[in-house]
Amino acid sequence: MDPDLIGVQTREILEKTLDFARYFGLDRDFLARMQTFSAELARWGAVVNLTASPTAPEETAFHIIDSLAPLDSLVPLDDREIAPDLAGKFHSARQIVDIGSGAGYPGLILAAALAATSSPRVILTESRRRRASFLTAAVSRMNLASVTVSNVRVAADWPADSDIVVSRAVRLDTPLLDAAAAALEPGGIAVFYTNPAPVPDSKRPRNARMIGPLLYPYEVRCRGLAVSRILSIWQKR
Repeated sequence: MDPDLIGVQTREILEKTLDFARYFGLDRDFLARMQTFSAELARWGAVVNLTASPTAPEETAFHIIDSLAPLDSLVPLDDREIAPDLAGKFHSARQIVDIGSGAGYPGLILAAALAATSSPRVILTESRRRRASFLTAAVSRMNLASVTVSNVRVAADWPADSDIVVSRAVRLDTPLLDAAAAALEPGGIAVFYTNPAPVPDSKRPRNARMIGPLLYPYEVRCRGLAVSRILSIWQKR
């Protein structure tokens, strides 16, 4: 299929299904950027392993809407020690780091959503060179000057100067939690997108510097079906 047509079709799905009122700051520029992003994803996905279905507009729309979950104004968080206002924290953030950004979910989508309001610096970390090349091209085509692509892994010596760390489609384990702790300043939060599968206590990630998790279950529709998801939210001491 024509990548540009896929971009148009993805935008049409988003226009029909995305409840703009729930995500403060979203505007028509966001839709235009998602059209560009979807076309680039389809174009690069023909030669680079980015997602399972880079040419399926319904799948791309699902991943985009899922990436927006922390900006949902209806997220009922009442644990003031960790995240009293999750959407507000994203809109007031100075710097956000996406660990293992892959095809740009969620960091690149969040950057596009925040561009019309706070426009924080967003760092997309991706250790695989070809995926990092895709991200660099997509950032340029989407005209997001506040986004930087870093072709590295977050390690213990990463500057601890970020307000928020996000990660999606990456295994939530102790190494990921350690990486988040390395990148966060004290009081910063980490938001991990996970599936609602039970985790034995012996395999739960732990880091003495992190408080959590606070779990928020939610649903995103894909091809008419409700897909259950969870945000796992942590705070650095």
